Amino acid sequence: MSKKYYILGVVAVPAVILCCVFFGGDMITSDELDREILNSPTQNETPEKPATEILMLVNATHKIPDDFTPTLTTEGVIYNVIMSDDVEEMRQAAMEEGIYLVFNDAYRNQEQQQWLYDTLGSRLAQKPGYSEHETGLAIDFSFNQLSSYDQTQMWNWLKNNSYKYGFILRYPAGKESITGIDYEAWHYRYVGKDAAKIIYENDWVLEEYLEKNQAAYAPDSFGSSG
Repeated sequence: MSKKYYILGVVAVPAVILCCVFFGGDMITSDELDREILNSPTQNETPEKPATEILMLVNATHKIPDDFTPTLTTEGVIYNVIMSDDVEEMRQAAMEEGIYLVFNDAYRNQEQQQWLYDTLGSRLAQKPGYSEHETGLAIDFSFNQLSSYDQTQMWNWLKNNSYKYGFILRYPAGKESITGIDYEAWHYRYVGKDAAKIIYENDWVLEEYLEKNQAAYAPDSFGSSG
């Protein structure tokens, strides 16, 4: 199963990247890339953002509810439409600072997660039903054709700015005992701007935020214990 790569924004970068990138597994030109960016999934209408969805806790012990079905974008990159406006706002802000954001992976259905789990094993992949990617609220930002410098620049920008647009670094270094996941510089989770700001300012992870704010949210925010 080949991995799909998606470009969220483009600025002046080495010509080899601009002239020849992979989009959906096919080789495209820079002109075609411009058209793909214009044909952005952010054209989907963004619905209201219920706290019980955007703050849903999904980890090794909290399963996605069986009756949960995310509303997804229908063009280009597939993710939860709830975050469409903020994704576009973040993309534009990054471009203004000379950073272009690249999707490695976003939404996965249960069959895709099962394949990943069977292929990589439990050390590197979550069981189906226990991955944030199945909610459509998680994005992995990386691209194997980026230089290590460009990729690090992208990750540094996201670490310092993504909270302004509702995203958090989901698995930071030093929080492994809480998240149960080793540090992942590329994995970001959408939680909405209000929660993201609080999490960022307090150096928390989602588990800590929800624990300290249990009274403010319905039990569904915590997913179902598995």
